[in-house]
Amino acid sequence: MRRASPEIKAIRVFGVIDLHCHSTCSDGAQTPAELVALAEEAGLTAVALTDHDTVSGVDGFLAAGRGRRVQVVPGVEVACQGDGSAILHVVGLWVDHTDAALLRLLEQIREDRHRRNLGMVERLCSLGCPVVLGEVEALAGGEVVGRPHFAQALVARGYCKGHRDAFDRYLGRGKPAYIGRRITPVETALAVLPAAGAVCIWAHPMMSHSITGARLRRVLARLVPLGMDGLEVYYSDYGDTETRVARETAEALGLLQSGGTDYHGSHVPGVRIGVGRGGLATPDALLGPLAQRAREKARRPPTAGGAKAAGIR
Repeated sequence: MRRASPEIKAIRVFGVIDLHCHSTCSDGAQTPAELVALAEEAGLTAVALTDHDTVSGVDGFLAAGRGRRVQVVPGVEVACQGDGSAILHVVGLWVDHTDAALLRLLEQIREDRHRRNLGMVERLCSLGCPVVLGEVEALAGGEVVGRPHFAQALVARGYCKGHRDAFDRYLGRGKPAYIGRRITPVETALAVLPAAGAVCIWAHPMMSHSITGARLRRVLARLVPLGMDGLEVYYSDYGDTETRVARETAEALGLLQSGGTDYHGSHVPGVRIGVGRGGLATPDALLGPLAQRAREKARRPPTAGGAKAAGIR
């Protein structure tokens, strides 16, 4: 039997949850413990730590949640290659952060990031904005080093006025210092994450290019048999239409519903934990079905199938 997470608790249904937040362990501005304190101060029922490509902050996050009113949910976010050039993000909630296959997958992703980062250093130097990878890594302060940390370095050296300026001039997709990285096939992520007990949620699906309700259903027809459990129905940058389409699609297909702000602190200005840009309120009525799915997965016997199917070393 898989190790059951002690964080799968009885649910209080009266408030708001935020199941998509990032810490300093990837590209957020707050430590995992600070996220817990912020969530409790905001009166949230539950908060999830879903750092990009790492679970290094989960132990501290769970420790910070002990004795708190707010429920803490261990998670991770993985960017995936879908059909063609489509990129989609999978959030795994209640993931077993000690799972060996999961840790190997995340290590491979971070190695790919490192190779990309070396190339970005070379690009920036050739553009007259020399930075040192060591200083970018120091700004990151965690295992995951990404473009937001390069932006911090460019601002600190006076090459750019701010985060947005750095992306607009150098780091954004198609800009002169941008280098793409190898993205994890969605089949791989959906083999490893469920095997690690994660409830798999397609993060911000309505932010995909040219997405419609019909296309959403077509993509889900492929993803659900692979292990996708649900959709992020509530998100900071959704309007009423996006929320409605995501909710109706989830209901029609019998999928779980989730939601979150994609909180990064000051690194993404204007987004506050629990409330996004001011109008977001993910109801904690969604938490019960999500937690129930997590309990079901925790009761399943662990297998080596996830790693084998995904080709993880």
